[in-house]
Amino acid sequence: MQNTQAQKATANNMAMIKSGVNNQAIPCAGKTVAQVRRELGGAFGIDPEAKAYKGKAQLSDTYVIESSDNIEFVRKLGEKG
Repeated sequence: MQNTQAQKATANNMAMIKSGVNNQAIPCAGKTVAQVRRELGGAFGIDPEAKAYKGKAQLSDTYVIESSDNIEFVRKLGEKG
């Protein structure tokens, strides 16, 4: 069985974080959405006002990220920045 990036993330207590073209397994399980937004904002180009989603569910800033989560930070269409 071939290991995918998502499978490796689960095994290493990591989560998949996506923002725009950036998509990477990051060791952020146990941190809140707000912490990850702040820590990865510059490197991933995450806008401070971007909303976090897990699938179609919007997450609060206090949501604690779990290993194997797939979190995507997005901005509303039409917003300038």
